[in-house]
Amino acid sequence: MKQLKHWQDGVNVLLGAWMVLSPWALGFQGDVLVTSNAVLVGLALVATALGVFIIPGNYTFVEALGRRRKAGPAAPTAEAQAQGAHE
Repeated sequence: MKQLKHWQDGVNVLLGAWMVLSPWALGFQGDVLVTSNAVLVGLALVATALGVFIIPGNYTFVEALGRRRKAGPAAPTAEAQAQGAHE
């Protein structure tokens, strides 16, 4: 089995599974709208969390955001600099 890169992925799989099963576990399966919402959101959460195993490099965007925050704000573009000179 592949090693989890982030522990949150395993937690998200468990939470998604709970959401899928919760209408029957908590007894509100009679309400079709609420049940379908819980099942769909739960399946989406499980699919997203399991995407870690299927799609290689799926953390590149998140990790890039983390590096950008550590590096500070981005340098102003030439257009922003030109606009600032005219003010």
